[in-house]
Amino acid sequence: MLYRKAFATPVLSVGQFYHDNMVMGGLLTFDFRDNKLNGTVGLLTIIDNNKSKRAHIHLYCFDAPPSNHNDQSKFEPNARDMHKLIGRIDVDSDDYVHVGERSYINKPVYDLYFDLDDKSIYAYAICMGQTPTFAAADDLAFKLGIYLNT
Repeated sequence: MLYRKAFATPVLSVGQFYHDNMVMGGLLTFDFRDNKLNGTVGLLTIIDNNKSKRAHIHLYCFDAPPSNHNDQSKFEPNARDMHKLIGRIDVDSDDYVHVGERSYINKPVYDLYFDLDDKSIYAYAICMGQTPTFAAADDLAFKLGIYLNT
């Protein structure tokens, strides 16, 4: 199997609280550069440049662009979005590892299969339970690692 990775950084609202079921930064696009991909999501990495936040996040992944949800809006996918849903990756605040002033997560992912018509996996990061505020708009960065069927 081939392994590929792609990055996405949400534009967060600085100094604003994120509440339960709120979109964090809008739509994330993980661009894998090749069309017609299929395989399995294998790893989610989150880098938190403000280690004290450790946000509890649900990352909802889609195989085509879902309807628009702006930063800090309530996440309410419609019926068409649900047909595009690949699955959800859950990250708990206790999953973070601290390194100096930052923290990160390497979360293995199982049973999240995709078959893309284009080159991207789309996602929304949803705040769950906690109410973090961020000091910079780019305090969070996401990386998806995928295994491609050959």
